[in-house]
Amino acid sequence: KETAGRLETSYPLGLKPVALWEMLPADVAVSIREALLNFSKKMPGFENGIIMGLESKTSSPIQAVREPDGKCIGFTNLYVVGEGSGHSGGIISSAADGIRIAMHIVESR
Repeated sequence: KETAGRLETSYPLGLKPVALWEMLPADVAVSIREALLNFSKKMPGFENGIIMGLESKTSSPIQAVREPDGKCIGFTNLYVVGEGSGHSGGIISSAADGIRIAMHIVESR
């Protein structure tokens, strides 16, 4: 189910609703939609929720350049953290990178 307007969440930077289905190839969108419907039948309570961002299981030869405060250069509130940001080398260092950025965000509020 798509949502319009303001989304209520604990995410401190706020969210902007977009149609996930328009961001993905049609076959991927259909598969995700079917999987979510199937999952909500097996796990009551999961039929309503917010999908935040997209995650890829592919590698990229680029690195997101970050400001000293951890924000991605050129953005006011985008923090690219973990393995995909090119700043870590494995699951533990990805977690540590995420914790470091999360602590910075919390401390700066």
